[in-house]
Amino acid sequence: VMRLSQSLAQCMWEDTSPFLMLPHVSERISRQLVQRGCGDLHSLHACGSAQEISRMLRNCGLDSLHAGSVLQVLDQLPFLSVDLSIGEHKEKEEFVCLQAGEEGVARLRITQKNRRKRGVRAFAPKYPKPRDEGWWAVMGCEETDELLALKRINVRREATSTSLSFLAPEEKGDMHLVV
Repeated sequence: VMRLSQSLAQCMWEDTSPFLMLPHVSERISRQLVQRGCGDLHSLHACGSAQEISRMLRNCGLDSLHAGSVLQVLDQLPFLSVDLSIGEHKEKEEFVCLQAGEEGVARLRITQKNRRKRGVRAFAPKYPKPRDEGWWAVMGCEETDELLALKRINVRREATSTSLSFLAPEEKGDMHLVV
């Protein structure tokens, strides 16, 4: 459901390069960015200063004007940090002990790391109408492919708090849960 929703909003399948949603970026330029070590939008944004990213885009074949358009979009993309706690336990602790079948509550604090001018509108240039950003909070066990909690979240302010209620798995023993 999450991937289908994202695919519809971006008018792209999930296995399509995320660079192709950027203005003026072709398949060839997308491949060159991957060859230069940028596998996704976050890694492209983290490649350095605006001048360094612009230089990389120009070296991949974009002219200065088109590289500037890409930089504007990158500056408006959301970058979030998530802090997690379960009960009184903070995320830095390695283990949280719950009894089998016991209800747990994961508290999430989601903070926008960059201030953006366009508010909460998602960058979806091919979608027929403006679309608000939305996020999914998912908790599960990777070893068993078990989904424990799922929640749709809107981050409309600089920071948002929410919680995920879940039942600890019935199997006793250590389990590695991922949010």
